[in-house]
Amino acid sequence: MDFGLDILGIRFLTGNLDLMIPYAARYSIPLVLLSYLFAFAGSFAGLTVCGQIQMASKRNERLLWLGLGAAAMGCAVWSMHFVGMLAYQLPFSVAYALNQTLISAIPSIGASLVVLFLLSRETVSWKSILSGGAITGAGIGAMHFIGMDAMRANASMGYDPVLFAVSIAVAVVLAIIALSARTEIRKFFPQANTIWSNTIAAATMGVAISGMHYTAMLAVTFYEGSLCARPDQTIDGDIISLVGIGILFAFLMLVLFASVARRMTAKSALLSAIMNNSLDGIIVSDTYGKITLGNNAAKKMFGLEQDELTGRDFATLFMSNNSEAREEKISSIFDGDIDSMASAGQTVEVIGHRLDGTRFPAEVGLVKVPLEDESVISATIRDITPRRALEQAQRQAYSEVSTALQQQTELNESQRQFIAMASHEFRTPLAVIDSSVRRLLRKKDNLTTEELLKRTGRITSAVTRLIALMESTLSSSRLDSGKLEISLSPCDITSIVNEACIRQQDVTPDRQIIRDLTDFPSEIQADATALDQIITNLLSNAVKYSPDASDIIVKGWSDENNAFVSVRDFGLGIDEEDQKQLFTRFFRAKTAEGIEGTGIGLHLAKGLIEEHDGTLEVTSKIGEGSTFTITLPAAS
Repeated sequence: MDFGLDILGIRFLTGNLDLMIPYAARYSIPLVLLSYLFAFAGSFAGLTVCGQIQMASKRNERLLWLGLGAAAMGCAVWSMHFVGMLAYQLPFSVAYALNQTLISAIPSIGASLVVLFLLSRETVSWKSILSGGAITGAGIGAMHFIGMDAMRANASMGYDPVLFAVSIAVAVVLAIIALSARTEIRKFFPQANTIWSNTIAAATMGVAISGMHYTAMLAVTFYEGSLCARPDQTIDGDIISLVGIGILFAFLMLVLFASVARRMTAKSALLSAIMNNSLDGIIVSDTYGKITLGNNAAKKMFGLEQDELTGRDFATLFMSNNSEAREEKISSIFDGDIDSMASAGQTVEVIGHRLDGTRFPAEVGLVKVPLEDESVISATIRDITPRRALEQAQRQAYSEVSTALQQQTELNESQRQFIAMASHEFRTPLAVIDSSVRRLLRKKDNLTTEELLKRTGRITSAVTRLIALMESTLSSSRLDSGKLEISLSPCDITSIVNEACIRQQDVTPDRQIIRDLTDFPSEIQADATALDQIITNLLSNAVKYSPDASDIIVKGWSDENNAFVSVRDFGLGIDEEDQKQLFTRFFRAKTAEGIEGTGIGLHLAKGLIEEHDGTLEVTSKIGEGSTFTITLPAAS
């Protein structure tokens, strides 16, 4: 006798159930636990594949992982069902319709496919979680009831409508909880390990799968009848369970190995990308220095291809920074010592040798890396040419700053000496003026004409001396600031030199100024006033720094391009070291100590000559005198 109502091929028990004679059933607890373990393992495999799908860069690769994960997760649900049925022990033998049993795997695999697709997105919304949970529950339920309908036995089967609905609800709710648990754990604990978040989610999903199964089994009742005794090609229930276990195990192993291989490949690719995109050269060798690997930077650095680099002796790439090239190919600080240097983690500076023969400074860091069965040497090589150039620039800048500082210090000292000398130089004519004026005032009533002329002459001479000092000082300042201007025009250089010599002869009648101007040009382009100032300064110095009654020789001559004037004295001479700074403003030679002067005259004379595109040079020996030679462009 059959009880109930059939809906979509499912018998729901209704009516007078007191007349129904049910069969008693019991569960094998070990098999129940094994069924949950299958549900957990399949869920974990599927969730793990989500990460692989996200890492896959190509569409075909993503589809392959998606299909593999869906198959593993779907087969886990399928296998869990038949192991659970094996745990459900009835007082009659059970077989399964082969075609219907195989078809029952489709809903679980399809649902797994949709769920993994949703979870593998970059962002998983609550809409995806809810729809994924609903699809998972529906897939598990469909698989369960199709699998139950595939049962063949001498009995009838029906479901309690309420518990039937509860079983579907359990599957949907627990699936939503499982999917949201994985997402929320990653959201609130971003540092959490992926394995742990997948484990918690898989454990919850396993409860959803097995919970739906065993709730649905509470809803089913087997009773005397023939509903399950349809003639079909069947297979024994134990065999189905074993096949399910085998298929699940095969898929789980496939997912496991594929995942491990994918991670190892990804890690290897990552390390390779890091190594080959490193700006520094990286070379790996054995402990004897034989190169086994080199990155792109190392190949470019030494101008070698991979096959040229691999197998080469590491030492042949370098020469000691302090050694010189000899007859042998290379003298290397690494010979026979690379292992001990790498063990100590040393960093050295060496000279690298490129294939084309050029060299470059390099910094090499050596590290010994222990592996399972051997050790290797890892060398990080950096071309330090830019650093050396920067260091050289810094040294050069430091030298220039030090030189400038020294020059400024010397200039400050020269200025100090100049102020002292200028004070003395100005004081002397002022004293002459003062004493002469006082004497004139005292004797104003008894002055003779001769006395008046004598005193006024001294005043005039002192004033002239003051004007000359001020003019030379101002001219020197204007020269250094670039504001001193000269006016070139045709002038008679012979007359200028003669007049300067005559004036100096009048001032110092005890000196003989010998002139030889026979080969002088008649005319050159020059500033007559500046030339007069230059010649006067040289003659004054010649008299000042030579002994009394010695001669001064002035010579003039020319060639096709230039006119020359030399002033020679037979005086103190100038030290060779002082000659290098003789034309520096405020500088005074050691032989000039105790002799009045400001150190401005020669600086001004040289500057004025250079304004004429000419030169002023000196030759001198201590105790023999000095010769100053002027070179000026001749008139065209």
